[in-house]
Amino acid sequence: MNDLPRQKLKEIIIQYGRSLCDEPQRCEGLLRDLCGKYQKEIAVLVGALKERVPADLLASQNSTPPVVFLARLTKKLQDNLGLAEEAARWAVESWALALGVISEADTAPVDSSSPPPQVPPQYRQENVNQIPITSNNLSSLPNNIVSRKETDTAAENTLGLKKANNQIKTAWITGTIVGVVNLLVTLFLNNPYMFIDVVLTFGLSFGIYKKSRICAVIMLGYYIASRIFFWEVLKGDPLGVILSITFIYFFWQGVQGTFAYHKITKM
Repeated sequence: MNDLPRQKLKEIIIQYGRSLCDEPQRCEGLLRDLCGKYQKEIAVLVGALKERVPADLLASQNSTPPVVFLARLTKKLQDNLGLAEEAARWAVESWALALGVISEADTAPVDSSSPPPQVPPQYRQENVNQIPITSNNLSSLPNNIVSRKETDTAAENTLGLKKANNQIKTAWITGTIVGVVNLLVTLFLNNPYMFIDVVLTFGLSFGIYKKSRICAVIMLGYYIASRIFFWEVLKGDPLGVILSITFIYFFWQGVQGTFAYHKITKM
């Protein structure tokens, strides 16, 4: 199974929130837009969603150890969808990671040179369907199985991603406005050399729209350089100075937004 759909699933849950778990068709559409060539992985993830695996994960995370509910839901997908164990477990772990129920460490492969962890008989995979959910389940497990990431940062990431997208939107709209103004000036002065500035401004604005950090940085530097170049003209126009400072701030927002976006989506 390819891990790209798993990463994209995490990104769309961060961006659109857990409410996406109630919209299988929308979730499938977003996955196809982002990684459409991985048909098998998408089908497995959507199948798990329709089997309410995300809801079961969220309901079990505080009452049942990860080793238990991961195995139980893997068995559920094997029985209900006829999936191989590897595919079923991959789907369950993918949703658990996307929802922040487990961390990457919980899915890391075990070093074959080290002895396997000792799991009490009642928690082995063949017996997980018969485990009663009690408050004592957690305390009876070994520490190396119980230990996991407790804090769910999905909500914090969602807010951070929303802020980043707003900053990016502000920057590319500002760039588009600057490009339109430059185009009008170019047409009025009938100066073909100024058209290069128009093309560059629109190109960088589109790059910011596509969340390019490089384009955001270049746009900020290019705009500041152009204001310095025209300083002799600007210094006699207070309104022009104010607008220039405002636009510099908006382009700085674009730099912050693009870097924040890539940081959050790679977590």
